[in-house]
Amino acid sequence: MNIKKVVTPIDFSDNSRLIAESAGYFAGKLGAELYLVFVVQNFEDYSGFFVPHMNMP
Repeated sequence: MNIKKVVTPIDFSDNSRLIAESAGYFAGKLGAELYLVFVVQNFEDYSGFFVPHMNMP
């Protein structure tokens, strides 16, 4: 099996950060690209929302 992409949902919680780090680890081991997905239900609620860069191992 040749996995090229890993997709992980996030919600910017502390648990989400741990999941993103784990997904990054596995994607790195597989030589795959990592995609983090956050779904916005109402864009107006997030119009001024800023997400700082997260360093991934």
